[in-house]
Amino acid sequence: MCKSNSYESISLTIGLPSGHELLVIGVYHPPSKFQYREADLIDYISEISDNFLDRCPNGVVLCGGDLNHLDLNMLSIMSGLTVLVDFPTRGDSVLDNCLTNRTELFSSPFSIYALMKTAHCGVILPAGRKLKPVRSEVKFRDYRDHKKILFERKLQECDWSSVTDAQDVETASTFFYFAS
Repeated sequence: MCKSNSYESISLTIGLPSGHELLVIGVYHPPSKFQYREADLIDYISEISDNFLDRCPNGVVLCGGDLNHLDLNMLSIMSGLTVLVDFPTRGDSVLDNCLTNRTELFSSPFSIYALMKTAHCGVILPAGRKLKPVRSEVKFRDYRDHKKILFERKLQECDWSSVTDAQDVETASTFFYFAS
């Protein structure tokens, strides 16, 4: 999890059951008198996304929040993220939005009215399709009885004197791990 002291932003990486990584960035861009340049916030979001995608090239980035007139076109160009919300979320304005690098994974967003006291509509971004699982080979020790018996025989055949006769634990562990 990464929290910014300069911007009202929080980001976290989520490991999905499919084996993929998802970076979620939440941002609040105040409507007026913010203490930073808008370009600096755009650079900050772009840097978080780029660092994540450098580490996880097949990762999914999802950025959203109350973006209050942030230049989304510039954010899209700088970060490579695509704007998803194209309907008003407060009056006639699109203040709340979602952006992603993987639009094919999401269906069209839609608005809902919040149950709490707010002038903003909520945004629902449904999943469009599931990610294919990342396959990896996992090896397990064979614990069947006949394999345990074979393992015991192999241990009995080994000459353990270099380990048991060692003068200290360091020497014993060196013999144990590195003896050929």
